[in-house]
Amino acid sequence: PPADLPRYDFAINLDVCGHTAHVVQQATWTNTGKKPVEQLVFNVHSHFTPPKTRQEIEQFSKLLELFRLPAREALYFHNAFTLHKVERLTKAGDEWKRDELKHQWHKDLATALIVVLPEPVKPGGSVAVSLSYTIELPQRQGRWGQWKGVTFLSNWHPVLAIHDDEGGWQPTPFIPYHQPWFNEAGVFTARVRVPR
Repeated sequence: PPADLPRYDFAINLDVCGHTAHVVQQATWTNTGKKPVEQLVFNVHSHFTPPKTRQEIEQFSKLLELFRLPAREALYFHNAFTLHKVERLTKAGDEWKRDELKHQWHKDLATALIVVLPEPVKPGGSVAVSLSYTIELPQRQGRWGQWKGVTFLSNWHPVLAIHDDEGGWQPTPFIPYHQPWFNEAGVFTARVRVPR
């Protein structure tokens, strides 16, 4: 794969009985543009806010009928994603130095995580960050959760949004009934710890 693709390295502790996944994720991004970049933006679809009002619940229930899913088996009512911290990683000899970074959720898009960098990434330069988070696995059918003895995680983890010099970062919303995704290709590795 091209050397400038984003790289994602996961350490996942999957607690099946506790209905959670505890994750430390390293993401490395290379600036392929011609301008310095001062922040990273991740699409975090599992930070999606489920329906809250009666009207929203009724709308989602009708959408689920299109997939032949009863609402009681697929609707859940709180965010599955909890972010604990974001750190910048810099190599210091044979060790990684960690500095905690400021981050915030985009005010108009609850699934876009903005990570402020201490200094801009120059064209051709790279930055590595570590995200520590927990995913709750609702006992429902869907992209992430558990149902009838099956645990599933689909498009659940933070991925870097598309970035270019003209549009900057282009985070995309999570739409529960929509299949396509708009992300940069990446190189992924994972170590997963599961119960016996």
